[in-house]
Amino acid sequence: MIDSLLVELEKRTRTYDDISKTFGFLSELTSLNIEQIEDKAKNLVSSYRDDLEDTLVAELIQFAAFTRNKCKKRRL
Repeated sequence: MIDSLLVELEKRTRTYDDISKTFGFLSELTSLNIEQIEDKAKNLVSSYRDDLEDTLVAELIQFAAFTRNKCKKRRL
């Protein structure tokens, strides 16, 4: 019983790690540089080729710049 529970927990942990590697950068856009966003966005697009377009890369870079500017204005 304990062994099967441990196996399931390890399996779920690996699954959550994979999800985090694929999508986690979306919550860090303002702290990533353009090259990092581009690399991570390309990975996301290639993982979901049927659902996402290559334009997402440029859109996320633009969104990150927009968000950074908004944050700077709030601090002033």
